[in-house]
This record gives sequence, C-alpha cells and structure tokens, in this order.
Amino acid sequence: AVSQQLQDLLVFRDFPDSSQMPEHLRRLIDFMSATQLRRFTLLLTGFVELPASRADGAPTIITVKYWPSATDCAPVAHRAALTLDLPWYSSFEKLRQMISRTLDDMSEATLMAAYEIDDHREFAAQYTSQG
Repeated sequence: AVSQQLQDLLVFRDFPDSSQMPEHLRRLIDFMSATQLRRFTLLLTGFVELPASRADGAPTIITVKYWPSATDCAPVAHRAALTLDLPWYSSFEKLRQMISRTLDDMSEATLMAAYEIDDHREFAAQYTSQG
C-alpha cells in the first residue's frame, strides 16, 4: 500500500529518544485517506506519486527533521531536498490537526498543476515506449 511505501522512505533526524513524533507520524500516515496520501506526497516531493529515485539517480529518501523551536506552526516541506521540518507537538491529535490543516490549505492551483505534470509524464512515457 502507498502508506507503507511512504513510511519506508522516511528517515527521522535529530528527534530526542523520548519523542513520540516519529511513531505518531507513522500512525497518522496509516490513517490517511487516498486523497490525503496524494496530497501529503505532493507536499513532500512535488509529485502526486512517490518518485522511485531523486533527480540525481539516488534512491528516494524523505528526511523528517525535528524542529524543536516550533510548537504551534505547520510543518515545513522542502521539496527539492525531500525534507520535512516537523515541529514538536504535544500529542498525536495536535500532529493530526496541523498536518490536516496543511493538506487542506493546499491550493487547487497547486493540486491541478501537479496532476497536469503527472499526466504529461505519463503521456511522454507511453509515447516513448511506443516509439
């Protein structure tokens, strides 16, 4: 399933051993709908589907970095670096709330552009395979 594929790509950095955020994020991904997973993937990578490799050919790894100085703001994704800065949240519910708000706030223009890019990529792949 997509949720497991996404979780397999996550690497957590700088979280204290006592932090439950890595577990909470994995659990949240398990609960995401197909639409939420596509939006979360778009947020992290710029694509609606998980890329098999990075632009430089290296395997895709998404780094989730602990952002201890932030507690009440949304996570920040750096698509080019495939990095998510994840604030410290007091609970699973707070994490769910902040991620949901972030995904809900993604503009329709961003979503349409991403789907259009994927459509062009799919067309190009079909065209070149028929070549």
